[in-house]
Amino acid sequence: MLFAAVETLLDEVAPELHPDLRVAARRVGTDDAGLYPVEAAAMARAIPSRRAEFAAGRNAARQALVALGVAPCAIPAGEDRAPVWPKGITGSIAHSASAALGAAAPSTRLRSIGIDIEPHEPVDTPLVPEICFDGEVSAFAEPEAVAARRIFSAKEAAYKAQYPLSKAIFGFDGLRVAAGPSGRLVLRFVHAVPPFDRDQTLTVQQWARHGAILSLCQIEPEVRK
Repeated sequence: MLFAAVETLLDEVAPELHPDLRVAARRVGTDDAGLYPVEAAAMARAIPSRRAEFAAGRNAARQALVALGVAPCAIPAGEDRAPVWPKGITGSIAHSASAALGAAAPSTRLRSIGIDIEPHEPVDTPLVPEICFDGEVSAFAEPEAVAARRIFSAKEAAYKAQYPLSKAIFGFDGLRVAAGPSGRLVLRFVHAVPPFDRDQTLTVQQWARHGAILSLCQIEPEVRK
């Protein structure tokens, strides 16, 4: 099951994470237990499985916040559906059918975070050209459809990290894998997405083992001169 793989993977990669970052994993249950009223209201019309995934993600995020010393609180969805984090915190949530992750850090230490979790298995072949540019999969010593899953995960993490800063919505063709794999993938903006310039890059840490792919993008605070 993906959740067990995620737990094992998180334990292994913990020494490689930013010292101020906290990541927590929760198993996706069968209901929406643990949601705060404002969170439950946002999911009122969702199907049960979606509510369960949402609840696991919010509960994982609260667990990460507690690890930072932040009291448990609601993490409502904004008008754009993105999580609204407590003041002074940046974070990211990811979930699948069986596992959810919550990541959080002080915004003075990390400007933005994007996290993604996927099963380490092929995507459906027709999806490969929707996810990847020609040549992107050649950076991975894996079958094309498995490499596409890794690229999907990396682009998801980078997109989540850039979104709080740009509020820009774009597809998989907005970012291109420029280098990899070495545990750190470099993704380049295909077009300018203010405050990001065309050809500006984001770095994604990625681990693929135990049947899981974990991707993490962290944007450092701007250096003031």
